[in-house]
Amino acid sequence: MTDTGLKKISIILVTCILVAVIGVCVVFVIRNTPQTLNTQKNATSVIAELYKNKNKYIGDASADGKILRLLGSIDGTVSMGIELQTENEPYILIRKFRGKPTDITQAENQAAIILALIDNAGSVEYVFDKETYSYKRSDVEKKYNIVLSK
Repeated sequence: MTDTGLKKISIILVTCILVAVIGVCVVFVIRNTPQTLNTQKNATSVIAELYKNKNKYIGDASADGKILRLLGSIDGTVSMGIELQTENEPYILIRKFRGKPTDITQAENQAAIILALIDNAGSVEYVFDKETYSYKRSDVEKKYNIVLSK
């Protein structure tokens, strides 16, 4: 294949990934944000901020924290912090909460956004008291029929 052909394929792939990330963000913001964010202007602002904070490495705690602050907590819970497992792949971001979520799909939607915005994240776990939900990149890609950035 020629260099021009590879460039075209790369551009198409990057465009598809960007469209997928924006689509997942829109669905998340519409379905899972506090009422104060449910205006189109605020939703657009949150999406822009989320995308602005996209990063390559799960080990960048500052950048990861910005994304998590924008996503917010899970309804019915209190955030107790995060843990990053970065010694061996797959790299895992673990969010810890006290309480029981009122709707677990909120965690699943957030996990999809996190995996789309942190390139080398292989999995996201949500720990609620003693219950853990794990979302692997490959499972999220299958569910939404998209290739997340990596």
